[in-house]
Amino acid sequence: NGTERSDPANTSLDGFSVIDSIKRVAELFCPGTVSCADIVALAARDAVEITGGPAVQIPTGRRDGRISAASNVRQNIVDTSFTLDKMIQIFSAKGLSVDDLVALSGKWVRTYVEVPQRLQSESASKYVDVRHSKGGTRAETRDFPDRA
Repeated sequence: NGTERSDPANTSLDGFSVIDSIKRVAELFCPGTVSCADIVALAARDAVEITGGPAVQIPTGRRDGRISAASNVRQNIVDTSFTLDKMIQIFSAKGLSVDDLVALSGKWVRTYVEVPQRLQSESASKYVDVRHSKGGTRAETRDFPDRA
């Protein structure tokens, strides 16, 4: 049983060589202190700031647990085969709302909900359209143009 990174759902992710290099250097100066999760969070924070986003302070130190096991991955991630109801159930179990689901999933939610309906059901007449704006996130059920 490897770490979370060894789960098949995570093997297509790139950039681990960079994280591993940073981790090796961090271990020289402060062994056992900086987690890979800290490195990813700090890199994301810096990328946002470098590209013109806000400069924010983020806490370091893993808050989700001290164990990284591949066996913990599947029950904690959204799989591409999940229905919208299943995704909402997974997020709700973590104390997250539908708004959180939409914000964290972005355009993927619209694509995920729309495309499988088009491909799997000729009788499907609606899809979920997710729009983001400064005023918040809005999800609406819409008719397929070619099936209304």
